[in-house]
Amino acid sequence: MKNLCYFIFFFTLNFGCAFSLYSETRNYDIKFPFYEDGRKWKKGTNEESETFSLTEYILEGEANDNWSELVTTQYFKAQSDLCLETFFSNFIMQLAKNKPQNKIDSRIIGNSSDKLLAEWWISEKSANDQHEWVQIFQRNRNVGILRYTTKRMNHRFTRGKVWEDILSRSHFESH
Repeated sequence: MKNLCYFIFFFTLNFGCAFSLYSETRNYDIKFPFYEDGRKWKKGTNEESETFSLTEYILEGEANDNWSELVTTQYFKAQSDLCLETFFSNFIMQLAKNKPQNKIDSRIIGNSSDKLLAEWWISEKSANDQHEWVQIFQRNRNVGILRYTTKRMNHRFTRGKVWEDILSRSHFESH
């Protein structure tokens, strides 16, 4: 499963978007009502460079390499505007190539010029089963991605509904 997380990380970097440098002080942030989940989360993996930022949050009591639910924020700066629907579609195609043994389903929940809410899932009673909701933002070529992922397929409809609501009310702020 960690390989799948790294795939998502490297897909974002290698999708074909050209990156430009930004200062170490990030001038944008994703705001979302994390507290509405009602559980205790802790910061897991945190990776930053001059072109990219990735922060993962896991439930208290879980480990970075053995999580059941994961919240991820990512940031990067593109040199040109992205078509968010195309970005998501290409992500799903690359994910399918990376996991050819699994059927990957997806749907776009909401889409506008500056944000896209979508979900994708693998539900085959396999080790790769998971369900992810993702909100992708774009403002002035700053791209922010907020994800909620669960490997607890029996909780995906209850927790997924909570997180779909949290993601739909999240917003991208520039400072």
